[in-house]
Amino acid sequence: MKIVYISTDYSPHDHRFLSAIRDGGHDAFHVRLEGNLRQTEDRPVPEGVEIVQWAGGRGKFRWQDLPKYVLSLRRVIRQIKPDLIHAGPIQTCAFIAVLTGFRPILTMSWGFDLMEGVHKSRWMERVTQYVLRKSTFFTSDAMVTRDKAVAYGMNPEHAIVFPWGVDLNRYTPKDWSSSGGDELVTDNSFTIFCNRSWEPRYGVDILARAFVRAAKSELCRPPLLQKPGH
Repeated sequence: MKIVYISTDYSPHDHRFLSAIRDGGHDAFHVRLEGNLRQTEDRPVPEGVEIVQWAGGRGKFRWQDLPKYVLSLRRVIRQIKPDLIHAGPIQTCAFIAVLTGFRPILTMSWGFDLMEGVHKSRWMERVTQYVLRKSTFFTSDAMVTRDKAVAYGMNPEHAIVFPWGVDLNRYTPKDWSSSGGDELVTDNSFTIFCNRSWEPRYGVDILARAFVRAAKSELCRPPLLQKPGH
C-alpha cells in the first residue's frame, strides 16, 4: 500500500509510526505541516520513507493558508495516488486531508486536539465535528479521547484505541509474573516516573505537588504497594 502520513512536525512518535508503516511493507510518504518549530526528534526520517515537498513544512500553520494547503495536498494525492491517508492532529492535518475529498482517511488524535484544542472556540468544535464525521477510521491512545471522538460524530465501530506513548525497546517495565516484583517495591518507598515535557498542558508541576501530598497520606503506605495477591 501507499500511505501518506501527515503530522504537524517531526517527533519520536512520527519516527515510530513511519518506521512501522515501512516495516509493514508499505510505501510511506511523510507530509509535514510545520517546519522546525518544535522538532523533538534528531534521528533522520526512517530509510525508505519519502519526504513530500508541498506548500506546508516551511513555517507555522496559518488559517489563511488553508486553501493553499488543500490545493497543494490535492496535487500530492494526484501524483502519489495513495491507498490511505493517515493524518492528525484533528483540527489541522486531518482537516486539510478531509477537505481534499480523498478517502479513506485514518484520523489520529494526538490527545491535546480533543482534550484542549476542541474547546478553544465554536469554530474548533465545528471543525472537529466535521473532520470526525468525514473520517473513515479513527485512532487514539486512550479511551477518553476515543469517547470524545464518538461524541463529536465518529462512527464507534471504526474507532480503535491502542497505547503508543512508550518505546518498549527503550523502556520495558519489569513483569510481575516473571520477576516476582520484589525489586520494584521496597518497604519504605516507591518510584514515580514521568517523561512529559515541561509544558503547561502536561501539568508536571501539578504531578510533583500531588506526589508530595500523596506521599504524606495513608494511600501510599507499604501495604498498598505489595504485589497482587499479597
